[in-house]
Amino acid sequence: MDKTLDYIECAGVRVPADWSVEQLTEALSKRKIRFANEQEIMHIFTKAIHKGKTRKRKAYA
Repeated sequence: MDKTLDYIECAGVRVPADWSVEQLTEALSKRKIRFANEQEIMHIFTKAIHKGKTRKRKAYA
């Protein structure tokens, strides 16, 4: 199993940078103890991966 080296800091939670939004949603839903700020975590992660994708597109354009 590969170990992720890059993480995105999302409201105090480190999320692997190579995850998709679906993977994060699934991981959050499987937790026995829920985070009070799950919506904030999802928002920050979604913004971060969208920003990364936008940068990549501009670099190749």
